[in-house]
Amino acid sequence: MLKLETALYTVIWDDFLGQVNKTSEGLQNPRMDLNTTAKMLTSLKGYIEGKRKKFEKYEEQAVKLTEEKTYEGENKRQRKINVRLAQLDSPQAPEAELTPSAKFRTQEFSSCGG
Repeated sequence: MLKLETALYTVIWDDFLGQVNKTSEGLQNPRMDLNTTAKMLTSLKGYIEGKRKKFEKYEEQAVKLTEEKTYEGENKRQRKINVRLAQLDSPQAPEAELTPSAKFRTQEFSSCGG
């Protein structure tokens, strides 16, 4: 739990899986009717989709857990491509510069379902 990224995964998945568990328990009720089941699943989907906008909240919780404010990638040097060694026909588009927080949000958080 020393890394900010690990704490972020913990906070995000705790929230998501807690809600999935509540829905699952409700769906296991033998007296559950089909309309209520559909509403519960639609509600769960909306809940998870709504969390995309809450990344900053998760990040704050992770910082409180670890007392770490920097991502692992912030301390590493970025490797640059040597233009002289690159092939002439290969495209040399500049890479987008993302902050470590934005990189985690776009590459990891969006794949979590959040």
